[in-house]
Amino acid sequence: MVLFNGKAGALAASVISFYMGGVPLIYTGQEVGRQNPLPFFSNSPINWNANPDMLQEYQDLLALYTQSPSLRKGSINNYPDVDIVAFTKTFANEEFLVLVNVRDNTVNYSLPSALQNSQWTDALSGNAINLGTTLALANYQYLVLKK
Repeated sequence: MVLFNGKAGALAASVISFYMGGVPLIYTGQEVGRQNPLPFFSNSPINWNANPDMLQEYQDLLALYTQSPSLRKGSINNYPDVDIVAFTKTFANEEFLVLVNVRDNTVNYSLPSALQNSQWTDALSGNAINLGTTLALANYQYLVLKK
């Protein structure tokens, strides 16, 4: 959590690493926002009640990964930007769009033409999302959208 400027930054970095490619890796205590590095070769209990909201978000993100062939093994299409990590993952008839603000400030993102004026569903909340030509993302905000 310290490396990523707090809970929001740590979760944003995790969304990128979980969904961009490979298999998710969670370091011990990461899912509850452990502040100090885990010392090797010694007993250092984890306080599983430290950040229940963060733990729940990790569980939701990983459940989505487990349930979705696209997020696990889909082909990736990147949309390069200096402030926003944006990519789609597609497999069979399933498509996801992942948008992550990697900055500690709000970013007004100009959507690539391929994504403009498209309709999606927020994969974590179930809410409908209609994209226009730009999108304001708060600091470290992320969206995982499903077509």
